[in-house]
Amino acid sequence: MFPISTIAGESDVKAFQAIYDEWHVVLGQRDHDKMLAFLAPNFVSIDLSDKTETAGKMLTDIESVPKTAEPRPRMTTVLSAFGDGKVEQVEQSYHHIKVVTDGAGVQTRLEFNTRSHDTWEFIGGKWLLKSTRTDEVETKMDGVEILHQKRPAT
Repeated sequence: MFPISTIAGESDVKAFQAIYDEWHVVLGQRDHDKMLAFLAPNFVSIDLSDKTETAGKMLTDIESVPKTAEPRPRMTTVLSAFGDGKVEQVEQSYHHIKVVTDGAGVQTRLEFNTRSHDTWEFIGGKWLLKSTRTDEVETKMDGVEILHQKRPAT
């Protein structure tokens, strides 16, 4: 596992990709304390409609999802990262595919894509996620787009 504190001051895509890769490992473990260790004290998640969610609510939602035994590929890709070594702005995309089977044995492939803007702060010797703002969401079913929403321009 990649220790977060070893990349302090770096503001490049590769460094933050390592953080997101580690985040996904921790998400898969559903360990509340390990997940909380990635988040700044006043973390907030902001959806497309500007509805906010606290760290506590987000972690409760994550912990309610059953663990999966299947290996998970990288789901977040860092598109850009820049800042001053104390606060970093990261644009990232999230991709997830899930195949569900109905009672008749018919499989449906669901694909979820989001693009988000994250703000990270270097606090206490490590990078902590201060906020994540979803800017775009796309959902496909068997390759056909069924939902595509973007944050309104300001």
